[in-house]
Amino acid sequence: MKNLLQAFADLDEMTVEEIKNQVNKILCDNKDNRFIDSIRPGYIVDMLIGDNIVYGIVLANGVLLMIDGQKHTVMGYLKDYTEHVPYDIIRIRKPNKEQYKYSSTDIPIVWQKEEPKVEMSLADIEKKLGIKSGTLVIK
Repeated sequence: MKNLLQAFADLDEMTVEEIKNQVNKILCDNKDNRFIDSIRPGYIVDMLIGDNIVYGIVLANGVLLMIDGQKHTVMGYLKDYTEHVPYDIIRIRKPNKEQYKYSSTDIPIVWQKEEPKVEMSLADIEKKLGIKSGTLVIK
């Protein structure tokens, strides 16, 4: 309880920017945990290997039974993985009574990879489009 009271007391001494940084840090830490928490037996992990989608069925020990999405054949097993290593994991889905086939697109998604944000100025956009500066109008 004393630590909690100290944390609130520290807020008075922090700037708004420092508080925002702390909140962002907490959110980022929780984001990583959501991926780990989404790896549950029976869930389906969609990953990208080259240009192909490969499905992983999470087994009781967390190992993935990998299935080729085009040939529908078992490729092997995968353990010691993260959302980026050795392959990019796109999403994790939770099958239910109605939707349980790994190839179904209707299975509810419980975790999805965040798309990278692109930050550009108006001048950068005009340059990319190859148009004269000042002629771009955004509606």
